[in-house]
Amino acid sequence: MNLILAIVLYAGLAVFAFGIILLLFFLIFKKRLKAPLIVCLIGLIIAASPVGYNFYMAQKEHREELAKIEKKDKKFDKAERQFIKHIKKSTVATEFIAQKYNKVWGELTENRTVNVANVDYNDHDSAVAAEGRRLLAQGKLDDADDYYVSAQGDYQKNERLRD
Repeated sequence: MNLILAIVLYAGLAVFAFGIILLLFFLIFKKRLKAPLIVCLIGLIIAASPVGYNFYMAQKEHREELAKIEKKDKKFDKAERQFIKHIKKSTVATEFIAQKYNKVWGELTENRTVNVANVDYNDHDSAVAAEGRRLLAQGKLDDADDYYVSAQGDYQKNERLRD
């Protein structure tokens, strides 16, 4: 393609040069200058066409690259929103679990006994384990883990999209 453009460019320059020679010849012999001027103009148009084509192709490639970058940015933004959503849910679920454990621990420390799932405990390890079993049975621990795993997957997806 570049060879064809070079040939067109040089052909246009040759026509332009021929038009200039005709123009000079007609000026010397005091003839009408309309024909040589038309030949010069046609030569310039032919010579300029490859330059215009190259400019058009460069602009087209630039627009295509911008479209690719924009598409990649949209994917990244979507994945980032998902990551933030899962991080927030994971944080809320983890905070809920921490509050439950803290409540059991604090009540046992303060009162020397705590009731977890209608059973009284006076040992910290047993009470915390019972609260853990209760949270597991309610699915709260699994929820927190699922949100955390989803957030990790979103983060890894963002890392791939960013590169």
